[in-house]
Amino acid sequence: MDPSAVRGDQRKVVTTRPNPAAFAAVLVLFAGCDADLLTERGQIRLESEDPRGFFVSGQGIAEQSIVCLGSTRHPGDLLDAFGGEPEDDLGACYDERIVGPASVDADGCLVLDTPGTVDVEFNRRPCAIDGDFGDDRLRFDVLALDEVRGAFEYAVPFDAALLERYDLVAEDPSSTPGWLAAVGEPVLVIEDLFDGVTTTVVRSDRPEAVAVTAPHAEATVVAGTPTIHVDTEPSPDIGVDARAGDVFHVTLSLPAGTLDVGEVHVVARTEAADLVLAPAILRLAGEDEFLGLGAEAVARDHDGRLLREPPVSWSVVRGDVELEPRDDDDDGIEDPAWWTSIADDGCDRVAAGTWRSAVLAGEMDDLRETVEVRWRCIEGGDQGCGCFVDGRRGSPLAAMVLVVLMLLRTRRR
Repeated sequence: MDPSAVRGDQRKVVTTRPNPAAFAAVLVLFAGCDADLLTERGQIRLESEDPRGFFVSGQGIAEQSIVCLGSTRHPGDLLDAFGGEPEDDLGACYDERIVGPASVDADGCLVLDTPGTVDVEFNRRPCAIDGDFGDDRLRFDVLALDEVRGAFEYAVPFDAALLERYDLVAEDPSSTPGWLAAVGEPVLVIEDLFDGVTTTVVRSDRPEAVAVTAPHAEATVVAGTPTIHVDTEPSPDIGVDARAGDVFHVTLSLPAGTLDVGEVHVVARTEAADLVLAPAILRLAGEDEFLGLGAEAVARDHDGRLLREPPVSWSVVRGDVELEPRDDDDDGIEDPAWWTSIADDGCDRVAAGTWRSAVLAGEMDDLRETVEVRWRCIEGGDQGCGCFVDGRRGSPLAAMVLVVLMLLRTRRR
């Protein structure tokens, strides 16, 4: 960027199995490719090393964040994720202008050091590349440090802006009453599967995700003897080896300062008095291909407090479906997990308009509950599966976005 250019209700969702092409794109992204910055009109595709995942135009971002914009490409260009060559960089087709309280550093990166609205305008100009693409804009809602707060990922629902941008439909367990952790309250996690936590940043007045750059999570032992694994590079994740009785306190350092996140209490599975299951469904609206379909579980203790990541054994009670096998240690024995996925094409060999369902059971020690997962096929037959919304269809890039969203949301799975 040219420094002279500077002038002062969440929807409902389905979880399905990733298709091979989309999953290939996910692997490329998680192998170190840049994150996507989603512009206002979707005319171009921008990349950046930070913030992580996806940034939607208009989203909040913490002050003093530094965003280095990468290549400007066609919106549907997945680079070489599918084995092809990247499309032309569209940088020559646009004049860039920055409007708002921002500056550009020596590396050409955007420094968002003052709260306020910052627009990066992309104005179309003649170029040698053919294509029907026009003006666009990327907006940053820069928030002061006292307008945000640290939170555990358990406390943040799916990003409503991202769902709306790609016309996604969600039946998300975190939207189930009582599942979403309250910001600032201690998080209780069962020891069996627990291996770490992910932090995030939200607005002070609501659990809406706020983008950050160079986040560095740290933890201090409060009780017990947990072993904390903190990345040397900036990361919102903390790895932990812990057992029941261990307690640690988490903070998140940002360029503008340090935010308190809260305490994590590790508990024994014997503390669980109830098991609670819910469908976990995430898909593209109007599509006939599932990306995932399954269920998740939490437990509650005798005081009604949420205990996360229970080691649940899953089975099918009713329905012509099978569950994805899970054997992490390759010993031939099914491993417990706090989530499960249906290994099924969803709508294969059924008529269009058919409603399908499966009743899944989850067990942990003496606790056993069931949950019904329901979905509707649009086209049926060999066209894959989907759920009826309004007939609008997504793009291959949107499918990739959806899978990445699921993995970002549950990256420790």
